[in-house]
Amino acid sequence: MLKPPGSKLVESPTQDRFFQRFIFWVPLAFTSVLVFGGLSEDFLNLRWANALVGGLAEALPSIEKWAQRSYFPPVTKLIFSLAWLFSVFYGVLIARWGPYRRAFLRSLVNRRRHMAVLPVATMIGVGMSCLTVAFPEEPDCTRKCLYESPLIQVLYSSAGSAFLGYGLAMLYWWLRHFSRIHFDRPAGD
Repeated sequence: MLKPPGSKLVESPTQDRFFQRFIFWVPLAFTSVLVFGGLSEDFLNLRWANALVGGLAEALPSIEKWAQRSYFPPVTKLIFSLAWLFSVFYGVLIARWGPYRRAFLRSLVNRRRHMAVLPVATMIGVGMSCLTVAFPEEPDCTRKCLYESPLIQVLYSSAGSAFLGYGLAMLYWWLRHFSRIHFDRPAGD
């Protein structure tokens, strides 16, 4: 996509400093170290970690569905449990990032401001569908399948976690500035 001269709406990904922050990559690095460092079994042997993963699997049936189809069920449970937890982490991290908040609020002008819930619902919907919808099993997988590769599961769940976190941050901004957006009241912050 070409950037129009003088446009402030389109920003190149290399100029987005959010992805250059170390803290953005911590959840992906933590999950990768646990899964690929061979520490997942030791981590799941901890009583509190096993209780946390088991509790999340009971509360969110999609985790159990992913694990049933996987070639390595305990690791898949761990990957998707961490993805759900890290979506809240991403939500807080993104909500505190000023440039994204200003861009969200700046985009709500004229009559478009009453449709602010659409991007919020879209981002939350994309993140939720990534983490809840389990793909059908492929009996003759010609390529590396999602259920056979921990690398693909880690990358896929991390992307879903980031989408859901961004949607949660947008929901926070929309609720925090609800009267300003919909009733033209002055900003409180």
